[in-house]
Amino acid sequence: MPTAGSLQEIAREHTKIHAKGKGANTKFTCNQCNKEFTGSQTRQLAHLTGTSGSGVAACQEIDDDLRNAINIEVDRLGRVKSGSKASSNHIDIPDAEQRPTKRLRQPTIAESLADKRALDTVVAEFFYAHGIPLHLVRSPLFKKMCEAISKSNVAYRGPAYNAMRTDLLDAVKCRVENDSQSWSDHGKKVTGFVLGSDGWTDAQSRPLMNFMLVTPRGTKFVRALDTSGNEKSGQYIADKMSEVIDEVGPAHITAVIMDGASNNVSANKILEQRYDGLFTLHCTAHALDLALESICDFPYFSDPAKVSKKIIKVLTNHHTTSALFKSHSKLFLLKPGDTRFYSTYIAVRRLRCQSAIRKTVVSEEWDEWAAKRDYREKAKVVSKAVLDHGFWRSIANFCHVLKPIVRLLRLVDSNMPSMGKVYPECAAIETHIEQCKLPADVRADVATIFRQRWDDMHSPLHSVAYMLEPQFQDTDFGTEVRKDFRDGVKRMVETADEYKAVLSQHTKFTNKEGIFGDEDIMSLTQDDSEHSIPTYQFWAEHGHETPALAAVAKRVTSMVSSAGACERNWSAYDFIHSKKRNKLTAQRANDLVFVFSNLRLTTRFREPEKFAEWVEEIDEEQQEALLGLQDDEQFVPAFEMEDAADSDHAEESD
Repeated sequence: MPTAGSLQEIAREHTKIHAKGKGANTKFTCNQCNKEFTGSQTRQLAHLTGTSGSGVAACQEIDDDLRNAINIEVDRLGRVKSGSKASSNHIDIPDAEQRPTKRLRQPTIAESLADKRALDTVVAEFFYAHGIPLHLVRSPLFKKMCEAISKSNVAYRGPAYNAMRTDLLDAVKCRVENDSQSWSDHGKKVTGFVLGSDGWTDAQSRPLMNFMLVTPRGTKFVRALDTSGNEKSGQYIADKMSEVIDEVGPAHITAVIMDGASNNVSANKILEQRYDGLFTLHCTAHALDLALESICDFPYFSDPAKVSKKIIKVLTNHHTTSALFKSHSKLFLLKPGDTRFYSTYIAVRRLRCQSAIRKTVVSEEWDEWAAKRDYREKAKVVSKAVLDHGFWRSIANFCHVLKPIVRLLRLVDSNMPSMGKVYPECAAIETHIEQCKLPADVRADVATIFRQRWDDMHSPLHSVAYMLEPQFQDTDFGTEVRKDFRDGVKRMVETADEYKAVLSQHTKFTNKEGIFGDEDIMSLTQDDSEHSIPTYQFWAEHGHETPALAAVAKRVTSMVSSAGACERNWSAYDFIHSKKRNKLTAQRANDLVFVFSNLRLTTRFREPEKFAEWVEEIDEEQQEALLGLQDDEQFVPAFEMEDAADSDHAEESD
């Protein structure tokens, strides 16, 4: 279009006037959507720009870039018309060898679109040159930055390097701390906090100890402490934990969670003596992982695991065998990790694509590869195992026995409340082990190992949370669970009257009196319910008839049962303090991780919709598909089993 000297020219370029009337009686058709409207120039522009409040619908066919350009023109010409000093926000991005030029007229819409394209190209170059993940353009903070720069009246050139590492970092850290106050207030008033801690060694081989506050609404990074030159004894750990507890307030921290190292066990005893009502827990995920590792030390489980690893190694580490296997299967074989032993289970279970593996080792291409001297022994081991009925039976038994332990480990190794699920799940695992078709001595050893780990991680809080889960309202709890419940409640309340009130109100809960007899309300926490809500939220919204019991229930049912958040925080720390940035001081790295972790927390808490656009999390089904944990297929060997009993073992559903 010609140079837009007025708002009328913009309206005329994108609309067609049919009948010129007075004021709002003018009939016009939009050139973009071909719809006819009646109205003045104000309505014509409102239709094009998508402005509400003018009595006309926004055009649905107009391109976003064109609409933005029209908005820029309308805004600019509107300021000129109102008498304000005409100024152009136009930014000309010159080539490297060109000097910027100053326009003496308003840019056309086409020129504005070209300017935006040039700016987008410069931003894209920055992303590409530094390997920045492209999805970060969806970050609300990236959009906030662009908006702030576009609205600025100064020729912005970016912050100075020294300011970024000193003053600006301190300012942002202070603001993040202030913004997280609403999250802290919610934790203090409703759920309380779980304080977790874990140890790590950074890129400069400095021993670090982090502290995290966990609630159902997110995890806050408190700080990471450089413990260089100090013996990490039980007393030292207890003293450092006490500093954080005193900062937050002992009344607001329900429990402390660490792994089961001997110095942590000593620290737990010291903390329980210092603070009345404070519980100390052994990380459930750590205990279950140790149980898996101990169980798999038995040859009955270790032998098939070792052979499986050899098969995976041969089929993934060589180009020929990898391509041959992929030609028969859409699934990829997974390699066991080093940090979690249950990754071995996941890798072994992926061998359920046994039909593709068998086709691989009986093919002519395999024979040609196996005939080579360097690969002859490896190929012989793999072929013998894959064509052996007994190997597949041992794999089926391996997965069948360990499956419920891995399922519980995945449940607790998250930031979601799981305290009320641990006790019933562990009881179910013990029953499962007793019913497994294993040699008597192996079954007894497995049961003993799991019982020892359960004793290590067991706490009265497990029983308290168990008896306050609405889905277990009709359960006949045993004497041990009821005793733990009373002991746990007595430690959580301050007076004898509160203790009696909790026990009395719990009777109303178990007898289904009042609101607790409403099946629709009680079904809100069922896992299979369409409108399921967390248990702590159930007590917050429906516990008004039993306030003393609800106060206890909200705290204990909102708790995590592992220190997984602390371990995952080291991934963020490693991302910030990488090998390329290994000269960061411990304090500066701590400040950067504080902002990195807690800025996401405050965004999630205050603007959950924007955070959902920022971080696209993989849903549960996708996670299971990636890890090979879906139950839609049976793990059945591709061979006909002559013995019916053997077939029962082989056809266990995973």
